[in-house]
Amino acid sequence: FSFERTVNDFLPLSVFCVNRGQFVRLGDLQEGDTIELAKGGIVPVEVHALSEVEIDYSFITGESEPATAKAGETLLVGGKILSEGLRATVFKKAQCSTVEQLWKEELPDTGWVSPKMTAWFTIIVIALAIVGGLVWWNIDPTRALEIAVSVLIIACPCALSLAAPFAYGTAAGIMSKFGVFLKSGRGVEELAKTEHIAWDKTGTLTGQNIGGALELHRREWSGELASIVARSAHPIAAGIRRALDAEIIPEAITEWREVSGEGIYAKDHNGRTWFVGSGSGCGKPVGPTYAVCDGILVALYRPSVEYRTELAQLFSELENFGITHHLISGDTPRELPQEWQTTFAHRTHFKCSPEQKAQLISPMENCLFIGDGLNDIAAMKSAAIGLAVVEGNLGYFPKSDGILFADQLRTFAHVLRYSKRMVSTVKAAYLISLLYNLTGVVLALLGYLSPVIAAVLMPLSSISVVLFVVLWAWVFAPKD
Repeated sequence: FSFERTVNDFLPLSVFCVNRGQFVRLGDLQEGDTIELAKGGIVPVEVHALSEVEIDYSFITGESEPATAKAGETLLVGGKILSEGLRATVFKKAQCSTVEQLWKEELPDTGWVSPKMTAWFTIIVIALAIVGGLVWWNIDPTRALEIAVSVLIIACPCALSLAAPFAYGTAAGIMSKFGVFLKSGRGVEELAKTEHIAWDKTGTLTGQNIGGALELHRREWSGELASIVARSAHPIAAGIRRALDAEIIPEAITEWREVSGEGIYAKDHNGRTWFVGSGSGCGKPVGPTYAVCDGILVALYRPSVEYRTELAQLFSELENFGITHHLISGDTPRELPQEWQTTFAHRTHFKCSPEQKAQLISPMENCLFIGDGLNDIAAMKSAAIGLAVVEGNLGYFPKSDGILFADQLRTFAHVLRYSKRMVSTVKAAYLISLLYNLTGVVLALLGYLSPVIAAVLMPLSSISVVLFVVLWAWVFAPKD
């Protein structure tokens, strides 16, 4: 766990490597590898473009106008692809020194204690020191300066500033043992505020490894079809790939792009046009997933969804916290398990575009969005906090505030309860710190503390508060 996020938190964990025919983790990419990025993808390593591409560097430079890079030009880490996909050659391994330098130059975080609170604390302390010094000038002029200095030393905001970072940082580290990995300790505080949970369906309430029945009408084109779906991280595409008994032919596909809510558009090396997706994208009945080549039906896939039925107990436990559940999905309406009917009631929304998901979430206060990270970036941005459910290496996208391992979803109620307890612990630490400062200032004004004693007690207060929050972070930790 790290208290500071780096630029790597905003990059994908893996990308599609054309010459290998599969997704490859960034750390495993080698110089000379050819990668493919979809529209909206983030350039993860320094590459040379193989074709002209429009790219948004606002993440790096703040320049709102897109740039156009020609074939052969170097693309910097952090650029967002605006064109219909990109193929590029890696010329430097997973390094982003240029971007990291820019990252360090950005404005610092304002901290856990607000600037306004810090300003008032400083003004009050200085005022008390001046008033105390003036009063003692009339009582005993030889001690006036001593009293003023003692007040300035003993009144320290360090304990206030350290309580939350240490408490939430320790808590986030403990949460990782239960399959919840937060980018920042602030995520603990956001989790504790949760009043609504908006769930995605496919890959979240269902397993990401979707099964189904594949009707293959043109077996001779199965290699091209396998090569097309292999480039997508969508669960249905992965299901088709598993159902196909065919080898991937990386060089068979010359063009490829994926459109949210529709499907995949591609061209093969023979110039044939492909579409793999919903019926709305190819003029066929909505329901199954179609693979069409030049108007010819190549395959028909009927996914069979298996819900994570063990989540019924989780829903019940979360409702005890007063949490309201919502189902917001881009898929077609499907029958939910009987035990979930009362959980979602009439709060189910199907066939939602990414923008519609975001619009539904925006009015919800303190909403947690839990999705699989696929087409959910807008929803996660609209929510107070977004978690991406992952099975394996895929599914972690920049806009998510953390990841949640699917096999540990059942323990999420314990994590949420733990976050609430940690918020209470931080409030208690704030109270202890304020009482310490109040007591110390009063004793200093009465002349019972010398500057030397105040200098000894000041760091002890910070240490005691830090030990307090860290100790209770471990005491309140969920049990295995």
